[in-house]
Amino acid sequence: MSLEYREQRRLVILDKALIGFLILLAGFLFNRSIERFKSDLSNQRDDRQSAIAYHERRLREFLYPLYYLVRQDDLVFKLMYKNGSHPPIKTAFGQVVETQTILPNHEKISQLISEKSFLLGSAPKLQATIDQYVYHFAVLKALRASESSSDPYSYDQRAGYPLSFSADVLVEINVSEKRLMDLSVIHP
Repeated sequence: MSLEYREQRRLVILDKALIGFLILLAGFLFNRSIERFKSDLSNQRDDRQSAIAYHERRLREFLYPLYYLVRQDDLVFKLMYKNGSHPPIKTAFGQVVETQTILPNHEKISQLISEKSFLLGSAPKLQATIDQYVYHFAVLKALRASESSSDPYSYDQRAGYPLSFSADVLVEINVSEKRLMDLSVIHP
């Protein structure tokens, strides 16, 4: 009888130890999964905050100023051609507008592109438009440096001012604003 008692006692102790170990293991695994879940949530929050900061900066430092400057160019250009389709640079008014407004504005646009183009992101259409604009401005500066009043387009058709510039910038503004709205909404 005493052997059976010792055997039963050892089985009970072993049973309790095994149950304790299983409870400890289950608690450890549960805690690990909770910590992993908290870490994933934290990473998602950090990713969301980084994306929000990027799009806010993209809008504030690049797209909004670029749109303002390009629209200014568009409006002045329309004003210059208001009185006819002949090249307005050949008139005294056209020369003043170009030297006092268009060329300085082109310089600002060029500088903004040079300093902030890393905020362009993945925007192939706007990138192509910017490339065309950079070429346009380079040809325009070269023509004016050689004292030619020719339009860059008449020099090389690829050097024409990109007429879709403001529309392409506006598309990217809308993309970033929509992305900001999507990121700001907390999904359940």
